[in-house]
Amino acid sequence: MNPIRTPTKTSSTPDLSALTDHPRNTSLRVNKRLRLEENMDDEVDLKQELKAITSLLKQQSLRFDDFEKLAVDFTTIKSHLGDIQATNKLLLEDHRKLTSEMLDIKKRNDETNSRVSSIEAKLTDSSATVEELTQQLRIKDQQSRMNNLEISGVPQLKGENLQTILHNIAVKVGYTLRDTDIDFIHRVRRYASVNNNDPNKATSTLIPNIIVRFTQRQRRNEMLAAVRVRRGLTTADVGIDGASKPIFVNEHLTPHNKMLHGRARRLGKEIGYKYIYTRDCKIFLRKTDISKPFPILSEEDLAKIV
Repeated sequence: MNPIRTPTKTSSTPDLSALTDHPRNTSLRVNKRLRLEENMDDEVDLKQELKAITSLLKQQSLRFDDFEKLAVDFTTIKSHLGDIQATNKLLLEDHRKLTSEMLDIKKRNDETNSRVSSIEAKLTDSSATVEELTQQLRIKDQQSRMNNLEISGVPQLKGENLQTILHNIAVKVGYTLRDTDIDFIHRVRRYASVNNNDPNKATSTLIPNIIVRFTQRQRRNEMLAAVRVRRGLTTADVGIDGASKPIFVNEHLTPHNKMLHGRARRLGKEIGYKYIYTRDCKIFLRKTDISKPFPILSEEDLAKIV
């Protein structure tokens, strides 16, 4: 069984003393309010700091993003640098090969130049030798004609007697010709210098000249001297009918010396030489009666008289 409780007696008059603040309590409330205000200020400061930290963290995060981008860019650049280095290595290798090839080419070029110089020197020597041999052959060819006379301008007739023609010339110039003086006599075909249409071909439409070979050079020289004194021989003088035409008796020159003599005659007349003649199959020019004869032995001698 539950015990029976007795109700407590209460006063109907309120305790006003409880409603009145005690000074101690008032101070506590003020302090509590101050602490609360301080805590609120601290909370505001903390929020501001948190906000600043959050902003800073965001900025740092953005920077980290930039760093990541930079890292990616750096990786890309590093990759490109690797490619560039590889390419540069290939270029250096190619450069070494090219340098080696250039040195090889230069070496071979120097060897070729040396060979060319050697060949040119040999050719120069060979040219000098050929020129010397050619000149010697020309001299020998001319020497083989020293006993000859060449008669030009005599028309060629059927059944002609060249011995009779020569005898008539000798009589006309007053020279006594013996049968033993003549080794042989014949005509030789004459060629013009060139054909106008074809410079590689020469024509033989000119009257063949008469070549007379004497057994002695002295006898040849005597008859040539008699002819030069007489001068003015014509076809009538040798008993040829028809219009009178000039006949010429000269030394028998080689083709080269004939060309040289022709050029000397043209050039000598142009620059005023009085005498252009041959003696012992050599060509001479003399400007006046008292000047010294100038021999023409080659093309170079023609250049000296200009």
